[in-house]
Amino acid sequence: MKKQLVPPNSEKHEESIKQLFHHFYIEPTDEFKEKSFQKALAGIELARNKERRKKAASKLQLVFSFAAAAAVCILLMIFPPFQTNETKEGGQHSDQQSILMSPQQSQNAEKEEEKGDINRPESIEMTISLEGMEEKELYHLVNIKQLPFTTYIPDRWQAEYIEEKNLIGAKLIAVNEKYGEVDVMFFPKGTSLGEAENYITDELLGNVSYKVLSAEEEEKRNIPDWSLRSFHYENVEQTRTGEIYLSEHNRQYFYIQREFANEALEGWGSRTTTILEQWEWKDTKKGLWD
Repeated sequence: MKKQLVPPNSEKHEESIKQLFHHFYIEPTDEFKEKSFQKALAGIELARNKERRKKAASKLQLVFSFAAAAAVCILLMIFPPFQTNETKEGGQHSDQQSILMSPQQSQNAEKEEEKGDINRPESIEMTISLEGMEEKELYHLVNIKQLPFTTYIPDRWQAEYIEEKNLIGAKLIAVNEKYGEVDVMFFPKGTSLGEAENYITDELLGNVSYKVLSAEEEEKRNIPDWSLRSFHYENVEQTRTGEIYLSEHNRQYFYIQREFANEALEGWGSRTTTILEQWEWKDTKKGLWD
């Protein structure tokens, strides 16, 4: 009779195996320990480098942001922003925009804007009579934005815009010389001829000896025909002589006063006459004698 093999109890068998492996101990080699340590250090260093790069990138981004903001502010200070003219007279619209320009271009544009549609050179050379001799002299353009005319004045002269008792005008005078001057003054629109005359006699001639020239006297003194009233005066105290021409343009009265020292050279008269001859109205492009 054969014996049958009975399989051992599985739970007991498993317990026996556990006890058997419990007594096994494997000692790692020094080489293995060193490699493991180096790998751990490498991992730590890698993590640190990533953190450093992240912080550096964050700082760099912040610096670039501040730099970009500063650059935008500087550009806005130097160059005006684009502007659009939306409304025009009559309800029309325009899409014209300003163009960014360099400082030099901006200055040139300002000069052109002041000059407007005045098509006259900045300087010209003219031949005038000085003490019986023909001589060439350089003259410079006078174009004051607030005034309705342009003209030319000799080199080393200056033009100054002035406002006085509701009148506006210009004083034309030789630099560093006291031989004389030319004043051009415009009355407010609406001023009558009588009011303009009274202003001249009371405000300008109140303290000097003067007379209103008759037609015969005007002809003898070669007074221009565009003058409505002419006044000749002498300031004995200052040894100065002067003439005032009252005239009108575009329903607005104005006067031109030429005053000079008695010892002034002959060239004074020639130069001031040239100033009047070179006069041009901005609206009609005509001169005083046209």
